Amino acid sequence: MEKEQWISLAGLKARGWTPKLIETFLGQPERTAPNPHYRSAPPMRLWLLKSVIKVEETPAFQAALAQARKRQEGAKKGTERKRTLTLEMARSLPLHIEKMPPNKLLRAAQNHYLERNGEWIELKPWNEPDPLRDRLCVNYLRHQASEYDDHLETLKGKVGISKAYLLLWERIVQAIEETYPELGAEAWRQYRERARQS
Repeated sequence: MEKEQWISLAGLKARGWTPKLIETFLGQPERTAPNPHYRSAPPMRLWLLKSVIKVEETPAFQAALAQARKRQEGAKKGTERKRTLTLEMARSLPLHIEKMPPNKLLRAAQNHYLERNGEWIELKPWNEPDPLRDRLCVNYLRHQASEYDDHLETLKGKVGISKAYLLLWERIVQAIEETYPELGAEAWRQYRERARQS
């Protein structure tokens, strides 16, 4: 006697079944079994494979499956369209970096650090190398001397936000480098570090 073969919900989805198709053509599972990977997980729902194949061969199922795939394709195109629009928005939002004398920028960065961390930090003058000074100045310019944070709010929740976020950051780095060439290296370092994490 041939052993009965069973198919799980994951197996059905791999064959193109959607929740609506399962509900319409199969209904409740014919049996359940303990989850083989996690004891605490809900039991696996199982359908008899030969019953599934029999349903798949019917014209009614074939027509419904074609409609489901058409809807999925439409949804996919819609998502891609939204992702493109989000990137276009990140590419076109206006960005300006406030230009100020170097020592004024230094004080502004120190005050920004004080507000955020509750302590005053001494930074070296511009004629001496100071990675911390450069980092704090770039942070200040990105968050306080441009429209960057406002634009993040505008993009929040939109499809494709991660790529749009990086694109916006790249634009702000270019603007910082153009306005403050001495901070270009640090601005790009921060961007590359963030890009690696994405």
